[in-house]
Amino acid sequence: MVVNTTIVNHSFEYTYYSYNCKVTITTTSKDDKSFVTGYTIETPRLIIRNIQNDLNDRSLHNALFKDSESIKMFGTGYFSQEQIDNMLDLWYKRLDSGIPYLGLMVFEKCDQETTTNLDSDYNKYVGHTGIPLKVDTSASDGESILTLPMAQLEYTILLNKKFWGKGYGSEIFVAVVHCLGRAFISMGLDIKTSIYASARVDNPASYKILEKFGMKLFGTKHLHGFTRNQYLLELSNDDRIE
Repeated sequence: MVVNTTIVNHSFEYTYYSYNCKVTITTTSKDDKSFVTGYTIETPRLIIRNIQNDLNDRSLHNALFKDSESIKMFGTGYFSQEQIDNMLDLWYKRLDSGIPYLGLMVFEKCDQETTTNLDSDYNKYVGHTGIPLKVDTSASDGESILTLPMAQLEYTILLNKKFWGKGYGSEIFVAVVHCLGRAFISMGLDIKTSIYASARVDNPASYKILEKFGMKLFGTKHLHGFTRNQYLLELSNDDRIE
C-alpha cells in the first residue's frame, strides 16, 4: 500500500506593539489526514520551537524544572523527577499524535543570527513556554488535528533565572499568545479564541505582563497550593495586531 505524504511549512508574519514575529507551522499530510508536526517562532532576540524527543532537549528541560530558584514562582512549585519525566512523555506523545500540546523551548539568538541551529548550551536556553490546547481526548486516536474540537488555550511560561530582567517575558508572551495563537486561527484550526492564564498574587512580574498585553482579570482562586489571579484574553477582540 502506498501512503502519500506531504510536508508543508505555513509561514505568517505579525507585528504587535513593537514586536515583529515570524511564525512557521509545519503540517504533515498522510492520505486524507493532516497533522501539525512542528512550530517555530522567531522574534528579534529569540527562537521558540517545539521540544524534540532527544537527549539534549530532555536534559535542558530537566535542568530547568529541577532548578529551585527558577521554579519557585512557577504555578505548581517544585517538580519531582517522576513528574518531569511524565510531563515530557506527555508532550512527546501528543506531538507524535498531531495534537499541539505545545511544549515549546525558548532560545536566545546567538549573535542575533536567524538560524534555528542554536547553541544548545544551557546558558542560551531561556526557558519553557506554550499554550496547551485542551482537546477532546476521545478524538485523539488518528483524527485530523484540523478537525479536532478544541476547548481553550492556557498560557504557561517558566524562565531560567539567568535570563530574568531582560524583558523576555513580554517578548515571549507576544510571540506565543498573540502571534502563534493568531497563526492557528489563520490556518483555520477549530479552536476557541480565548486564552486562559493564571499568576500567583505574590508574583507581580508575571501578572503585570498578562495585564500589559490585554489579558483581563476575572477572579482569584487557590490552585496548586497558591492563591492565583485568573485572566482571560479574547484574540478576536484584539485589533492591534497586523
